Amino acid sequence: MSTTDNGLKDDQQKELLALIQVSADFATIRTMMYQKFKIIISDTTIDFARKRFMRDTLRTLGIDPGHSSCDRLLSYFKRRKDLSFISVTHAVDTGFVTMRKYMKDTVIRNISTGTEVENKESINPEELKSWRDSLKVDDGKRILVALAWMHNDQHRKILMYPEVLSADVTFGICKEDRNLLRVCGVDGDLKVFETMNCFMPSKQFRAYDWAISVAFPKLVGQNILPYNSIFTSDQEMALAHSIRKLINSDKIRNLEKEYSKTAFNSSHRFDMFHIFIKEWRNKVSKRILMPLLWKGIS
Repeated sequence: MSTTDNGLKDDQQKELLALIQVSADFATIRTMMYQKFKIIISDTTIDFARKRFMRDTLRTLGIDPGHSSCDRLLSYFKRRKDLSFISVTHAVDTGFVTMRKYMKDTVIRNISTGTEVENKESINPEELKSWRDSLKVDDGKRILVALAWMHNDQHRKILMYPEVLSADVTFGICKEDRNLLRVCGVDGDLKVFETMNCFMPSKQFRAYDWAISVAFPKLVGQNILPYNSIFTSDQEMALAHSIRKLINSDKIRNLEKEYSKTAFNSSHRFDMFHIFIKEWRNKVSKRILMPLLWKGIS
């Protein structure tokens, strides 16, 4: 029986790849390999096999694994026929480039611009260089500044139920500590559904402004927004400011006048969870009740 380049025999290699395909963790893989083959496999061998599996998977999708993570991700999004996206990338030789692909528009459009990212503020070159250095990206590769996407089913849902929307951000969810903005709605059965997801470059005002005022209307469609009645968020002031800027924009107000018979007057509100439940846990329960309980115990 032949031996592979990582020291495993063919049947052992096939079993290892089968475990990797079902996303088994390191402990499970070690246990299963020992029970079946009576061998002790190292984490280094498992990690090597995982990386090779990912490279082979990318090649089957027609993506060169030698490219940067930004190129691989955008190549994947281009090939998906069930979603739309808008992204902003930066390269040293071309500057900022906006890429768009919509559901009913299969043509990929590239627009070289910096205004959609910078808005009223300019990005400091030293800040940009520091960011590229922190991501360990050399000058020959481009970085993903921002990416927003929406699936067909999500777009269909918001077309049906645009009245109630809510936005929230989870910070540092990946190795690059990206911020994921998620906009959700409520359907007729009072169940929450996702609409748009967006990887933002930072927590600054201009990042929220791009995600809410630029990416969200382009993906959803501006004709849908006048039918929104309420748009909630937590108490992140940059996010709240961007939402209020969106619903009070001249384009939305003009559309509301055009559809005056059926349109709603949208407004922004802070959601009850962050005002009462979360604040109660953080400020009242932890800072007031817990010291009193410990004082009573002692």
